[in-house]
Amino acid sequence: MRAVYAAAMAAASAQAFANNDFPQTIETAEQSVVVEQVLSGLSIPWGIAFLPDGKALLTERAGTLSLVDISAGTRQSVNGVPKVAARNQGGLLDVQLAPGYGLDGWIYLCYSVENDDGLTTRISRHQLNDTTLDEGQVLFTAAPFMKTVHHFGCRLQFDGKGRLYFGIGDRQERHMSQKLNSDNGKMHRIGEDGSIPEDNPFKDAEGKPTSIWSFGHRNPQGVVFQPDSDKLFITEHGPRGGDEVNIIRKGQNYGWPVITYGREYHGPAIGEGTQKDGMLQPAYQWTPSIGPSGLIFYTGSAFPNWKGNLMAGGMALSYLSRLTVNGDKVVEAEKLFEGKGWRIRDVEQGPDGNVYLLTDNGWLLRVRPS
Repeated sequence: MRAVYAAAMAAASAQAFANNDFPQTIETAEQSVVVEQVLSGLSIPWGIAFLPDGKALLTERAGTLSLVDISAGTRQSVNGVPKVAARNQGGLLDVQLAPGYGLDGWIYLCYSVENDDGLTTRISRHQLNDTTLDEGQVLFTAAPFMKTVHHFGCRLQFDGKGRLYFGIGDRQERHMSQKLNSDNGKMHRIGEDGSIPEDNPFKDAEGKPTSIWSFGHRNPQGVVFQPDSDKLFITEHGPRGGDEVNIIRKGQNYGWPVITYGREYHGPAIGEGTQKDGMLQPAYQWTPSIGPSGLIFYTGSAFPNWKGNLMAGGMALSYLSRLTVNGDKVVEAEKLFEGKGWRIRDVEQGPDGNVYLLTDNGWLLRVRPS
């Protein structure tokens, strides 16, 4: 039940505070690493994006955007952030830089907004002047607005070819994931300027392309392209079990809620089983749930034995999954930092090749070789 799940999350947060002495030297299967605390005192940090000068932009779900000096361990508030509706799982979510940031200066934000009909997920882009965002441009607003306060998505990922990919959760109205007249429960693809690409797979009633790229998703919160292959990998939350790694293919149905490896929080099965013709299988699934969030493919030189590995943050079971990918399957998994109680909300690779983690209890951590 959700109450039991919430209690488990509270216990994990308490455990995290019991493991708050830094730096910590930790043994992994491949090598010894050092975990250092860069920042503390954050309020549910959600996303981080590194700037060319080595500083970073960091979001907190309540609506704060900060400019972080990584080397000094300090931060400044950024002004001009759009008004967000910080309700339960909604608020200020992901931040990413455009691939051409060095030329155009575009910074993309994903967040929840509210009107009389309820809440939904919005994406806008802005330029940063010193520590102030300009008014920017709204690029996407998911339809419909809904009264529910869960499953907003939303990680942003560019393909480097002028397109932006992101997921929107089912907003706890699971049937919407199978309906192509709703943006909920879908992966989306738009142009960097918010336009709808003509080669998107689905059209609306007037024959116009929509932003929908794939459907049958529950709540995607990790999105990344595999280097050299251009395969789009996502992680998404299952219910009680059945968290998934999926490889996203144009126009395909990923099954939720018709098929799933998860169960209702109170125990019964969901849908028609775990497989059905016309619905794709995950590349990997976690049961019990880890609560997957941020996602990267590691490409740096600081950890050569991790190169090419998929790294997924976990909030429910509070560890970082290091996944070895072979073709379209995950063939090996290691649990990093298990037992620390760190609810890992985001994972990013820094320009120094180190791995940076955001934890729900308010930390920015750096993982470096010992």
